Amino acid sequence: MSRQHSKEITQNYLNRIQHLIFVGRFDMDLFITILISVISGAIGAIFTILTEGYRTKLKIISKIRETQFTLYSELWVSLYDLRLAGDKLWQEATKTNLQNFEKQLQETELKINRSSLLIEENDIRDLRIITDKFLDFRVGKRELIRLRELRQNKKLYQEVNLDMVHDSTVTNEGIKKQYDNLISKIEKSLRNQLRTV
Repeated sequence: MSRQHSKEITQNYLNRIQHLIFVGRFDMDLFITILISVISGAIGAIFTILTEGYRTKLKIISKIRETQFTLYSELWVSLYDLRLAGDKLWQEATKTNLQNFEKQLQETELKINRSSLLIEENDIRDLRIITDKFLDFRVGKRELIRLRELRQNKKLYQEVNLDMVHDSTVTNEGIKKQYDNLISKIEKSLRNQLRTV
């Protein structure tokens, strides 16, 4: 029963009671019958209002969960692409690979920041830790590329020894292991979130 229909029925009964009182033919049994009908109509109207409110809330929750599912999926794809770019940069430290890595890192950070409102706080924190590790990795790879370029320049060859290159590589390897572990952790968390969404 719609809210408007319940309102009309209630008003109709109230008008009948008023008319019976006015003409002096008030009957208590009829009054109780009418009163029960009015109360039933009011309860029906209240039930309708509550049901509509519940349905509206369910629609909102459903939309939020759908949006979260999309955001988590997009974040994972972006994070995975970042990991691939990092792996490629690890395999071959070139300026082109570094630029591709930096571009993907920027895109991933942007997605994280744009999604932060609807993503669980723990996941946002972990994602930001991962991007910090990727930033460290980027800095290390930049340094490694710079050292290699200096070694290739005959004039500066003496200033850059192999220990410096080795140290940079070891540092980068440690950072890579850290972000690989963090990505595995966030993958589990994202997978759990997708199950509950």
